[in-house]
Amino acid sequence: MGYISDYFFGGKKTAKKTQTVSGDVAVLDEDVVTSESEIQENVVVELDNYSRAMHEKKNGNLEQAILLLEKSCAPPSIYKVHYRELFKIWRQMNKEDLKSKNYHTVIRRVKTMVRYDDEMIDAMLKHWGAQQTKSLDVTHYDKDRNLKISDVKALQKAASVLKDSDAERLAEGLLLRFEK
Repeated sequence: MGYISDYFFGGKKTAKKTQTVSGDVAVLDEDVVTSESEIQENVVVELDNYSRAMHEKKNGNLEQAILLLEKSCAPPSIYKVHYRELFKIWRQMNKEDLKSKNYHTVIRRVKTMVRYDDEMIDAMLKHWGAQQTKSLDVTHYDKDRNLKISDVKALQKAASVLKDSDAERLAEGLLLRFEK
């Protein structure tokens, strides 16, 4: 008996006990089968997606890079580098949007960053908890978060200008993460 974790290599399976049936095949609730070759194929697809995104970013096609990286983040995955690169692009866009006074866009984007960051950490907890067959503390991967204080300050600035109390409360709560 083993485990196939939630969001395993791109995240389409749920964490459930499995049995090895014949060689490299694991059966989930007798209706979903994941083979070693399917897992390897998912890894190759994710790696190719990331490589294409980095190529697009290098060539200045940020919108295409964002689309490719978002595919790696939704559904959530354990590939934190995908999130990191997406957040780098969005961070630069936030800086430009703050200068251009596109405050609603900044708020929307940072809220998405917060959601993606939380989903990534949740996926990591589930995946590695299943691999280690134990429940990990919710703060176990806090150092792996990709959200930075500059993102929170951009949210805070945009929320303050627009008098968006929900976004201001969110920023205040997020700032507490960085006070540890």
